[in-house]
Amino acid sequence: DVFEIGGFSQHTNSSGGVAFDNGPDPYVWASGDALQFGSPNTIYGMTGLPVSGGIFQNAIMIDADEDVNQVEKYQMGSVEVTCWEGIVADDCTATGTLECIVEDGALSPNYALELTITNTSGQDAHFLNIAGPVSDHSIPLAPLADGDSTTVNVTYYGPVATDTICLNLVLLNSDSEACCSMEVCIEVPECDCAIFKVKELTCVSNGVYSFYLEVTNLFDPHIFEHLFFNTDAGSTTFFDPDWFDITALPPFTSTQIGPIIVTTAQAPGSVLSVQVGLHNDSLKECCVETLEFVLPECPGGSDCPVDLNGDGIINGADLGLLLANFGGSGVGDVDCDGDVDGADLGLLLAAWGPVTP
Repeated sequence: DVFEIGGFSQHTNSSGGVAFDNGPDPYVWASGDALQFGSPNTIYGMTGLPVSGGIFQNAIMIDADEDVNQVEKYQMGSVEVTCWEGIVADDCTATGTLECIVEDGALSPNYALELTITNTSGQDAHFLNIAGPVSDHSIPLAPLADGDSTTVNVTYYGPVATDTICLNLVLLNSDSEACCSMEVCIEVPECDCAIFKVKELTCVSNGVYSFYLEVTNLFDPHIFEHLFFNTDAGSTTFFDPDWFDITALPPFTSTQIGPIIVTTAQAPGSVLSVQVGLHNDSLKECCVETLEFVLPECPGGSDCPVDLNGDGIINGADLGLLLANFGGSGVGDVDCDGDVDGADLGLLLAAWGPVTP
């Protein structure tokens, strides 16, 4: 095949360098002087021509120093293509979320990262590559067909000192060739200041429940000494007690409080939600988190009823039975823990009045 180098004079403006790029539409590259001379530019550098043969009219021309007004006749040399890199589409999309991680009762500097990738490259994607401080950088896919989306979960290694993080991603085909690239930027969340575990949640009677609460302090460097259950005005849910003077709780340690009696008009099986405020000794530092749990069913005929004499009302008669057996077991053991104590007395008083059918 014949290759015309340059558009000046006889189109024989080669200066000796030649290379081949081996791309999907391969080109032959040659160095040359006066590839174009003053009409409209003065180009001294290199030119690319289709391997089937080409003339300067269908050539790619690159000036060596990007100055197309000056002659660089004595600066020409060889040309070498070390590897071919295709043009990667950048119209695929990605979204992501970060979640804080708590490990062994402590807040981890790392985050759980969930990415949702949508492939719009026009071909199947078999791999996802992620650049950055993550647990997995090369992730095999199902494959992911054009137009489809998938979710990928990895760990993002911290700590993070910025409000957002940005990652570069690329989808690859089965030959590990780039299909499309994308950048995703994600807001870094504020981590929880405390975590809760509800324990021994039981139904005392219809609408009355008992539980213990394990509290872990993540609000470094603050020490928790007070806990409040904050219900909205007009709420039909009540906590007894609604305040605990807890033992000084340093960061990344836990304590358990209770029993806590909650009276509510919400139905069994529904989710009860309440704001819990945690404070230092002066109430100046505040951490607020939402406590949620599912109210259990209240089976009839409990083995440990709060209505001790079964007359349909919780009153002085039931109180007398409990006090008569205080410190023992059996009658009055409302929470079924094997003894009659202050916890049972609290449950009985919380349920005072007619038994809800």
